[in-house]
Amino acid sequence: MNLIFGLQLDKDIFPRDTTEAGTHYLGQNGLLQFLEMHLGLERPPEKNEHIRIERYNQAVTRYLRKHPQAFFNRSFEADPLGCAAALLARRDELLTCGWDFDEGHVGIPERLNALAQIELLYDARNEGAADRFKKVMDHLDKRKLSIKDIQLVEPFDLLPNQYQAIFNKLVKTTHCSLRSIHKPQINQSTSAKVSDLHTFKNFVTTPNVAPSKTIPQRDGSLVIIHAQSEAGAASWLSKLLKKNSQFKPTFLLADNSRILEDSMTQEGLPCFGIASTSTARPALQLLKLVTAFLWTPLDPYKILEFVTMACKPLAEDLGSVIAHL
Repeated sequence: MNLIFGLQLDKDIFPRDTTEAGTHYLGQNGLLQFLEMHLGLERPPEKNEHIRIERYNQAVTRYLRKHPQAFFNRSFEADPLGCAAALLARRDELLTCGWDFDEGHVGIPERLNALAQIELLYDARNEGAADRFKKVMDHLDKRKLSIKDIQLVEPFDLLPNQYQAIFNKLVKTTHCSLRSIHKPQINQSTSAKVSDLHTFKNFVTTPNVAPSKTIPQRDGSLVIIHAQSEAGAASWLSKLLKKNSQFKPTFLLADNSRILEDSMTQEGLPCFGIASTSTARPALQLLKLVTAFLWTPLDPYKILEFVTMACKPLAEDLGSVIAHL
């Protein structure tokens, strides 16, 4: 098997078939799931971060009963779940860096000692990404994977600590090759006439080179579209592609906006397949807004937003009456 890893390859990429002739395109979550599957490890349910925060919140609460003057006590008093989430993020970072949470270290700082004691009270259950990475690292010595080559989109030195550690472990256990994907350099001497597109490619693919002013040749090889609105640019581009069926473009979309896709669909062109559903559910919106009643003084704008929600634990007429007050 050959692996191509990039920090952003969990999202849609081109080509969309991410497994080709034994080559796997993996992002952060994809790499973790790939290793868990081949090591025979159980994968915990996804989207469980709220459960982890609540469990850590319970552990912090128990710790504060014995240590009421802890360094985070005032933050926890003001926002228990927010403070627990921040402490949990620090705990995960320490775990990925290889700390064992042993409070017996000589000269351990007060804050690390507090996190070490909270760890004894925390029921991790290997559900967080940091816990899963640690479990994978512990099992790589027990089973040899048939990986022959690993290619990295980003430079190895710029990867987060846990990925550097896991790739070093894979090289050690599987004896595979580890290399960065080479970005081809553009040799201007191979072209008698340097086009605008050629100059642009040379600029974006040549690292550590200060930009210089270049007078465009206006040869049509590079086109920049200016429009008063994104919708206008999308409509113009859709009509251009409709009238020029020989064009076979590849689109790189910076966000999940459906403006261009809707315009292309109206012209009878195939859509991109961007999901129209949202991960924001009425129940999650409700949980986010209900805490507005716990703060003093009350925020009238939050209250108005709560009573006008489509899904709320109030009678429809009661919500309207409160909104008009």
